[in-house]
Amino acid sequence: MKTHFNPTAAAWVITAVGVTLIGTAMMMPAGSQAVVRTIQVGPFVSSAATSMRSALRVFNTGSRGGNVTVRIRATDGTPATWTTTIAAHAAPQFDMSTIQAAASPSLSGANAAARFQFTISAEFPGQVQNLLWNERAAAWSNLSACASDTSTSGRYLGGIGVASAGGQSSTIAVQNSVARDQTASFEVYSVANGKRLGTYSVAVPANSAISVTASVVAAAVGFTPSTGNDRLNFIMNSSFTGFAQHLVDDQISGRPQA
Repeated sequence: MKTHFNPTAAAWVITAVGVTLIGTAMMMPAGSQAVVRTIQVGPFVSSAATSMRSALRVFNTGSRGGNVTVRIRATDGTPATWTTTIAAHAAPQFDMSTIQAAASPSLSGANAAARFQFTISAEFPGQVQNLLWNERAAAWSNLSACASDTSTSGRYLGGIGVASAGGQSSTIAVQNSVARDQTASFEVYSVANGKRLGTYSVAVPANSAISVTASVVAAAVGFTPSTGNDRLNFIMNSSFTGFAQHLVDDQISGRPQA
């Protein structure tokens, strides 16, 4: 499941399984984002591990940049805090080595524990993902994904991989839920800095679904993937009745993943 949070709503929602986690609301000063929401995510594997590697990805789906704060609790009970700023529409990915080194107090070296739990708060609406490096597939696995269900949250798709790696490739599936033809339009943004790259539109027949590969969208908006910059964020127009999904074709396991 992908974990969604919305600072303007009354709760945090894990849409894939219908679980609602109530966050603590806090009104922000005038001129800033309205409220802050908090959610717990984990476990994350320490950077000291040799066979596994964890990372945190945060997608700011809002129109303004803001801070995200991670309160960290190690398995040995050591508390720490890490804060960073994320631009609007960006979805940076942070390795545990980066988070542990920049945490206060530092959780690197002698202070490195085996596992960590995160309590995350943000000044913007968005999504968070707990990622684990899959050595066999040479690709990232989303530990927030549920094999038994998929999220139909609809409009926001973050961290879409463009370049096929480790036998995996990304596809965007769009479902038209009404009995009339519609056009789904996606604003496409850079994961790294939230820069708008362009718009991609596709016609979807009534009560039907279509799919398009991420590489086709990337070519249409003039995006060329490179090392460390090979992912995009998609935001679908709110007037479309239906939803979009990010599907990963895992050629190693032979199963599509949502």
